[in-house]
Amino acid sequence: MEAVHSNCEKGSTTGKAIQGDGSSLNGRPEHAGTDDKVQVLASMRKAVEERGCSVKGVDDATLLRFLRARSMAVDKAAKMFIQHQNWRASFMPLGYVPDEEIHNELESKKIFLQGTSKQGWPIVVGIARNHHAGSRDLDELKRFVAHVLDKILASAPPGVERMLVIIDLQQISLKNIDVRGAIAGFSLLQSYYPERLGRLYMVNVPHMFMKFWKAIRRFIDKETERKILFVEHQQTNEMLLQDIELPHIPKIYGGQEELVLLQDVKLTNWPRSVQ
Repeated sequence: MEAVHSNCEKGSTTGKAIQGDGSSLNGRPEHAGTDDKVQVLASMRKAVEERGCSVKGVDDATLLRFLRARSMAVDKAAKMFIQHQNWRASFMPLGYVPDEEIHNELESKKIFLQGTSKQGWPIVVGIARNHHAGSRDLDELKRFVAHVLDKILASAPPGVERMLVIIDLQQISLKNIDVRGAIAGFSLLQSYYPERLGRLYMVNVPHMFMKFWKAIRRFIDKETERKILFVEHQQTNEMLLQDIELPHIPKIYGGQEELVLLQDVKLTNWPRSVQ
């Protein structure tokens, strides 16, 4: 596998352009283009290039996600995009995180990939009781989060940019609560996967978790927090049906879908090869 280099000043300037997050290079913006959108995209490309970072091969949909994440402020979006490119080139030089680098996290069997929502978003389920805060390595956990996000996005239908996440907190205890790990995960999501979260359902939430959530939420931006819903146990199926058809809801929540471990999901475009 060829190593990936950033196309920005801090990295190689001779390598081919990289998409940056495992999604298709042929994606399209969420909505039809307007004169204003064409202009702001041109300004975005110019701002990135002027900072020594190539946008060759990067589609409009990708740039629009960074623009939306920064309220269409071109300079801020350009800075965020460049930081993303440099991070990705240094954090995963192969272009993806291989299973061998996250063996312990995969062995915990806590992440499942489950069909698509009504919006076409891939559905991922996380079982919190299978996570053990005391034995995890934070660097490996960060690699695992990036691996999970990339594989989820690789499973998305063409043109779909977001995902739906279900975090199940049933039967958790203090050994499963990982404030530092949760903050690290949200930080990666917000900094390097902008506008990727469609909805996050927190289900089977015990009262004891909420005092830890107060510490976590201080590191979550308002736009991300707006997408997080806490669901009472007896309302889980009803709430999930707002976004997911019954056949795609896992059986454990009253649906028809068997849980499928992330590592057991086979994708034709995974691992992602360097373009």
